[in-house]
Amino acid sequence: MRGWVKSLFGGPDLSLPRSRRPGRNNRQTPEWKKMFLALVLFTVWIVYRLRTTELPYRQVEIVSDDDRDYKHLWRVIPKQPPVEPPQKAKDDEQEPFFTERDEAVLTGIRRAKPIPPETLAFWEANPPPPSANLHNYSFTYDMIIKNQFPSSCEGKKFLMYSIGSSGIGSDMHIISWALAVAMDSNRILVYEPRQSWRWADADFCVHSKIPDCYFLPLTNCSIPEGVSSGSALGSRVPDDPVIVTISQDHSHYHMWHLPPVLEKMSEIMPFEPERISNWRAVSTSFLWRPNPRFSTFLHKAFVRIFGGDGSPPPRAFAIHVRHGDKGREMKLHPLSEYLEEAEKLKQNYTYLQKSDVVLLSTEDDQVIRDAEAWNEAHPTTTQWQFIYLNDPKQNNHYSAPMARWHFVNAYLLAAAEAFVMTTGSNWCRIINEMRKTEGKYNYAFKDLDVGEW
Repeated sequence: MRGWVKSLFGGPDLSLPRSRRPGRNNRQTPEWKKMFLALVLFTVWIVYRLRTTELPYRQVEIVSDDDRDYKHLWRVIPKQPPVEPPQKAKDDEQEPFFTERDEAVLTGIRRAKPIPPETLAFWEANPPPPSANLHNYSFTYDMIIKNQFPSSCEGKKFLMYSIGSSGIGSDMHIISWALAVAMDSNRILVYEPRQSWRWADADFCVHSKIPDCYFLPLTNCSIPEGVSSGSALGSRVPDDPVIVTISQDHSHYHMWHLPPVLEKMSEIMPFEPERISNWRAVSTSFLWRPNPRFSTFLHKAFVRIFGGDGSPPPRAFAIHVRHGDKGREMKLHPLSEYLEEAEKLKQNYTYLQKSDVVLLSTEDDQVIRDAEAWNEAHPTTTQWQFIYLNDPKQNNHYSAPMARWHFVNAYLLAAAEAFVMTTGSNWCRIINEMRKTEGKYNYAFKDLDVGEW
């Protein structure tokens, strides 16, 4: 018996006399043993590959427990197999840099003059209103987070939205409507991944052509593969299939009405009279959460614009002069009317007295020329310091050669402490919505031309 076991594992047969046992050099490994060893090595290799290969999923990590800081609540860590050579990093991993065209935008920017000590003392004695957001902003934001970031994605259904080709402000407001429709139908809003959004500019958005190029993803859930999809009209979304598609063409059905789920929310939280605009303010703060790469780009831009740590000058006015094609929809106001209203705000709000800085944006080169000639032509009024970017102006046509700087302009103006806008413009509404959810709800605001919400 002992000899049989030993021979099974390649040892000498001990039942034979020593003289008849094979020498060490004469032993041969059986074929079955070679095959068994090869199978073991192959299994080890398979296990190693499975443990070292990244799987295509997205993991969401909570990086802040502060309920008041919703904009940085979610940090999405991409886990995807590479589709480019290693030297070509993903958009969200590649360090943003300034191209020659970016440098042209930042060339010649006038920075604010040093603030006199007496002005600083006056402002210290007269601070701006206490920080405040839209009423029940946190509650509404929580509703969005619970819908878009469920604890489990199993069994979830999706509303896939295909973005239109309007202006940035209009596009974002229709996405806000699509988010309301998704919440009303108990679905998770996702972008159509194969589309190419016109405002995903070529220099910055190399890999992603949807708003995720600039902002954090809408959800932590992935669209399941191999499932059926259907189409939806307005907010009447059927229970099946798993994926329902919707586009800008459907928006006119319910563009100016809150879906039932939001009507119920309005009963719980007393929205201000313009409930649609306030819903847009909350949804915009969710949609416009800059991803790490664009956050870095914004910070670098602010440092170049303002110097130091990138902080804007205190008590600055934000003015966006909307001209161009908007003249087909509303009255266009000259820069002088905006500055007249800024003077009135200075008289009515103590914290704005002694202010002389205007953060200015526009698509009209003539407005910039008017700003440059303003102080000499009006020596008895406030001698304004105008701060603006040298980005390409597009007064009479749509174009997106450097759309990233449109977004920089919006964040630039949202950093002000007083606002003169015309909400007949979707872009001005976006800036106003950022004001409502960034602690400046009680700050001075003047609307020259109340628009349709």
